[in-house]
Amino acid sequence: MTRSFILFFTLLSASAYGQPNSLVWGSPVLASDNFNYSLGVPEPPSNWRNPSFNDASWLSGPGGFGYGDGDDQTILQNSLSVLVRNEFQVSNKDSVAQAYFHVDYDDGFIAYLNGIEIARNNVDVTLNFPVAATLADANHEASMYQGGLPEEYIINKSQLQSILVNGKNVLAVQVHNVSSTSSDLSCLPFLTFGINASSNPYSSAPAWFTPSALFSESHLPIVIVNTGGQAIIDDPEIVADMSVIYNGPNNINYTTDNPNNYLGKINIETRGESSLFFYDKKSYKVETVDAAGANLNVSLMGFPKENDWIFYGPYGDKSLLRNVLTFELAQSMNSYASKTQFFELVIDGDYKGLYLLMEKIKQDKNRLDIAKLNPQDTSAEEITGGYILRLDKEEPTGSPGFFSYPNPAFPNYGSNYFQFYDPDFDDFSPPQVDYIKNYMYEAESALSGTDFLNTSNGYKKYFDLPSFADYQIINELTKNVDGYRYSTYFHKDKNDVIKAGPFWDFNLAYGNVDYWDHAYTTDGWIYPGLDRLWWTERMLEDYEYVKTLHCQWNSLRQNEFSNASIIQKIDSLVDYLGPAIDRNFERWKILGAYVWPNKFIGADHDEEVRFLKTWMTDRADWLDNEWTIPCPLPPVGVNAPSIADVTIYPNPFADYLLLENIPQGITSIQLNDALGQVVLDEHINKVETHQILNTKQLTQGLYFLTFLGESSKNSARVVKLK
Repeated sequence: MTRSFILFFTLLSASAYGQPNSLVWGSPVLASDNFNYSLGVPEPPSNWRNPSFNDASWLSGPGGFGYGDGDDQTILQNSLSVLVRNEFQVSNKDSVAQAYFHVDYDDGFIAYLNGIEIARNNVDVTLNFPVAATLADANHEASMYQGGLPEEYIINKSQLQSILVNGKNVLAVQVHNVSSTSSDLSCLPFLTFGINASSNPYSSAPAWFTPSALFSESHLPIVIVNTGGQAIIDDPEIVADMSVIYNGPNNINYTTDNPNNYLGKINIETRGESSLFFYDKKSYKVETVDAAGANLNVSLMGFPKENDWIFYGPYGDKSLLRNVLTFELAQSMNSYASKTQFFELVIDGDYKGLYLLMEKIKQDKNRLDIAKLNPQDTSAEEITGGYILRLDKEEPTGSPGFFSYPNPAFPNYGSNYFQFYDPDFDDFSPPQVDYIKNYMYEAESALSGTDFLNTSNGYKKYFDLPSFADYQIINELTKNVDGYRYSTYFHKDKNDVIKAGPFWDFNLAYGNVDYWDHAYTTDGWIYPGLDRLWWTERMLEDYEYVKTLHCQWNSLRQNEFSNASIIQKIDSLVDYLGPAIDRNFERWKILGAYVWPNKFIGADHDEEVRFLKTWMTDRADWLDNEWTIPCPLPPVGVNAPSIADVTIYPNPFADYLLLENIPQGITSIQLNDALGQVVLDEHINKVETHQILNTKQLTQGLYFLTFLGESSKNSARVVKLK
């Protein structure tokens, strides 16, 4: 059962969240009751939703309504829609404290109470009063005939008082089919009241009905959005008000607290691809703006100041952890991935459950730290960097980009379509478009060419091996079904080569997919496939890349990616979320039920987490048997001076490395890259106990700091940032 709370923003106070258990619950409207109904031919008057409408000429029959697939008492002819009305009496509207509207439907619906819209799903939100011939936005299968529960929408008492009247009231519902040839249509509406009374004047509430505990406090930040009654859609964005309550770590936040982290305007719209259509819980793109609508850089929940944000709502991933876990793993590799912070979201009084604040991918010194590319940057050096490209599904409004046709073409694969991501295509100048198109053509041609291993003009002239090894490790460890084809980003800084990343969108990873059995098992590879990027398959023909990949994996498995570390990360996240997990799944009753594209369906959240742990450690163990080449560590001498007390700072490092407490007996210090090649060699005076190494010229990646004595070697692992 999915839930939606319809409240006024101005009533988000303690009194708005009364305890439902003290009320008597009854249903003035059940799906099995008699309704007057019409198939919408001819189109009825626009006031058919109102109590004053005379529906005596309409047909009459018991619900549900449909084509007879097991949940219908009134069988309908093939139709684009069905409109139903049910009259009920209220003797004392002031006694009605809460109201729930439930509906099971196929494919879209709008519900009205006394002519006022109270709920809608899968019908164009830009149409205030859709005509009967309107088609649903997409397919939506009814669930009750399959043993599931209906969707749920909760109406607060204050809104009820402006809608209900003493005497006759009318519930009206219009259900729309997705096409004239659709094989099914379903309409099963319910209306249930919580009443301050000693007895129930209505029919008994359905056996499956349970009133929700209402939301008023959290140990997580609380975000409250007020749209003023506007619908949030995919495009265009709307202007709304947002307040953020965050009293800091280990403190309780209350909905009644003064907003202390943000109070102001936002632009907001829904976001996502498949999730936008399949999931009742939506994710959102948010921009913080000032009163005039200009971008406003702010720090939300401790993040660096910016104005572009993502509110990701985990839904199909019932562990709630797949994205945040992946980003934490990527960060432990010293790769950029979005910072994250869980919070609980309320929109127009509708408690939306657990969300994850994420950074929108963009060029920024606190996000992807590459040079900013301005339209006027067309000189020989300025034009070389500041590009973020991606492979992804095309946006509904189009995704400007270009095909790359390498010469020669890589066998058995099609060409890649690179989308301009940041800057926006409108902010590119023609010379910049030409430059990046030509660069990608040259890079792909070098990679696909017969001389791709050439040390001067081969593919390594254009591609950063460590970043692509990181990219392959993350996508293969998670067995990301969308890896190498969707949400796949690349970037190029000034005077630099192409690097993979940032990482994005792993909700369908870790075996969470049922439409490709190969993605569910913990063995096998994701990268091969004609619809996927061919670069990885080609790079694996280069033994230098293979050694880099294996070395990075085996080094990570000793620390950040060990099974114990992975389990600890998952347990820590679950402990942190605490009671917010229960609130989320009280709001979205999907545990134990199929949500696209679940292969494994756990009975509860604990089972979902256990599956994630088992799947991930089994997958890592399989990779251990495939990526077997160890890092080329120098041998340790028999009488080697101990380096346990040496201070190595900073690590990760950038322009320099400071070494302190160097033991006597060390004669020189070398820095080796991941392939074992010496890239820096410093002689050490026997009395010196500290040394500063200039590392500014080194490229990003994994290195080994080697301390050499007269007959000994000791090494430590260090990482170079950009």
